[in-house]
Amino acid sequence: MGSFEDIHLQWADSEYVIRANKVLGAIARIEDVLTLNELQRFSARGTAPMAKLSMAYGAVLRYAGAKVTDEEVYAGMFGSTGTGADAVVESISALVAMMVPPQPAVKETPPGNAVPARSASSKRPTRSRSAPGK
Repeated sequence: MGSFEDIHLQWADSEYVIRANKVLGAIARIEDVLTLNELQRFSARGTAPMAKLSMAYGAVLRYAGAKVTDEEVYAGMFGSTGTGADAVVESISALVAMMVPPQPAVKETPPGNAVPARSASSKRPTRSRSAPGK
């Protein structure tokens, strides 16, 4: 089992899928423009260079098979919604989500199915205490 899951992208009423075994290539395309460390710093500040965000999205969309330019991505991401902080933060979060593999689920033992622990004090001696030692 791989470290990544399929990525589903929507653009211009089309859906593009990057299969799990190709996600590392998508991450490399994003990192050609912005690194994960930069995205995390931008997220903490609540702002980022919108052109670079558009270029990173454009790179990953083209990797997925979309015929799109960075300018079209910029207009689609920030043109109609303006340059609000919400749009920037959402785009940063989506890029980070693509770059970080999901954490494996922690398997928990259902209540009532645990094996009880044995206490050392509950053991019975195998010989009498008054019996002479060998």
